[in-house]
Amino acid sequence: MTLVVRTTGEPLSLARAVRTEVRGLDASLAVGSVRPLASVVDETVAPLRFYLLLAIVFAGVALVLAAVGLYGVVAYAVVQRTRELGIRMALGARAGQLMGMVLSHYLRLTAVGLVLGLGLAWGASRALSHLLNGVGPTDPLTYGLVVAMLGAVAFLAALLPARRVAHVPPAVVLRAD
Repeated sequence: MTLVVRTTGEPLSLARAVRTEVRGLDASLAVGSVRPLASVVDETVAPLRFYLLLAIVFAGVALVLAAVGLYGVVAYAVVQRTRELGIRMALGARAGQLMGMVLSHYLRLTAVGLVLGLGLAWGASRALSHLLNGVGPTDPLTYGLVVAMLGAVAFLAALLPARRVAHVPPAVVLRAD
């Protein structure tokens, strides 16, 4: 049995008075541990907080892996196109045009991936809605933040190789083969 007492003062200061009152009502009842409700709540939600922390750590690791993977794939694809980009530069294309071309290509692919990912996340959130506390399964702020973060990661992953290849002189690129 649990007895909950509401007070405006220090909860533990009433422990002796509560024990005395309980003994006065029924001498066979024993009062075990006396704890503030905040500690009981903290103990109850501790496993959930641990799982939340684990989810945050895994989400961070997933974001880093996604960034490294995107960078690696885009960098490799840009290296494969280095000769083509060098020929374009030799024919008069400016570095900004080449960067724009490379960025637009990979950001279009990123947009397609984000749209597909949003669809899958929307479907999965329905199945996992019992784990979401205080957030609806289709919370627009959450989806917006995720899209913005992954979009920024993809933009940076595409920007670095695009800048690097756009600033290589065309003569160096054409002599490389």
